[in-house]
Parts: sequence; structure tokens; C-alpha cells
Amino acid sequence: MKTLRAWLLEKLVCPQHRAVLAALEKPDRYFGEAEFTKAEIAQFRELLRSPLMQKLDLAMVNLAQGQAQKAIQVAGPEAAHACGVAWGYRAAWQQFKSISTLAVAEDGTLGADGDTAPADLARFHP
Repeated sequence: MKTLRAWLLEKLVCPQHRAVLAALEKPDRYFGEAEFTKAEIAQFRELLRSPLMQKLDLAMVNLAQGQAQKAIQVAGPEAAHACGVAWGYRAAWQQFKSISTLAVAEDGTLGADGDTAPADLARFHP
């Protein structure tokens, strides 16, 4: 049997607002920043240059472009969501690849470094 609270929420609050309330009660966890060493970043840089990663990069870029093409065809209120999904695909993949251009600070955290070579990543950009 439903609790009174659940029943009231179902009757008085729209599904979108119920989803927001549920997210506020149980938010996604933030796990903090992983600590990378300079050697690990160098290894990652080499991994990005491998033939397997070049194929994976092509597949991910094609996936992002496919989502963008689908978003173009969406009309109405769903268009903003479709565009956000397409942008999210591309942004997440680019962020993943950008780790190879970061340097490790004294405290073990990552930060952009003007002296760090970009690892010849120009060929990875769509």
C-alpha cells in the first residue's frame, strides 16, 4: 500500500516535478578528482595515439554526429533535450581525450599547463 506522502505526490505533483524531488532526495554522488601522475598522463597520451584508440575516437565522433543529426530533425519542446544530448556526447568524449594535455600539480590534482605538449591531438578533433 502506498504511503500517504506517495499518494499525495502522485495526485498533486506532475511527473517532472516528482523526478526533481526524487533527485534532490538522492542526488548523484560526486566521487572527487582522481589523482594522476605525470607518468600516467604520458601513458594515456601514448594510448590515444594507438590504432585502436584512433578507431574508437572515430566511432565516438560518428556517434556524436549521429546524435546531432537526429537533434536537427526534432521539433517542439523536445528539441532542446535532443540538442543537449548531442552536445553531451561530444563534450564528454572531448573531455576524456583532454586528460592527455593536463599536468599534475604538486598536490596531485590536475590542471591545465601551458608548457604541456598537446600530444598531437589535432587529428582527433572532428
